Amino acid sequence: MSYDQQFSAVPPDELVLDPEWLADFVWAARERSPEEHAAEIAYVIEKDHGFHARFYTDGVSIPEDEADVRTLPVFGGTVVFREDGEAPFVVMAPESVRRAADYLAGVDFDALWAVAGEKVRVIHWDAAEDRAYRLDLHEGLTDFYGRAAAAGLAVVKAFWS
Repeated sequence: MSYDQQFSAVPPDELVLDPEWLADFVWAARERSPEEHAAEIAYVIEKDHGFHARFYTDGVSIPEDEADVRTLPVFGGTVVFREDGEAPFVVMAPESVRRAADYLAGVDFDALWAVAGEKVRVIHWDAAEDRAYRLDLHEGLTDFYGRAAAAGLAVVKAFWS
């Protein structure tokens, strides 16, 4: 089974670190997806988030520190487990959102591609298609985090099958 990863920006004073509240929040955000994408307060990685996380971290030694900036864009944040056994939520405070935004804005895409590109390739695509796809994801995350950081927002990440 594969999952889509949903990113939703939220004012930190509205955020509640409760699995039921988060479930309601992300479900409502999912239902409003076209509006939220148009307002640029949401982003989705379809079924490829694990490979995209590797894109940022392959070729480097990841310390035990979960707040390592290279892990922040995709899986970083505070994990909020659900009682129903479904995939947990991940929540990033505004400071972590800013760190992720700074990292993404400053990282050299071509250097990452040179190290990790072959490791994260989609099998049935040629290298040019895959590079364009990965660049699109990188630019989308960079834009999303940049806007969220500029507005001082938190980010909620959810996983949907």
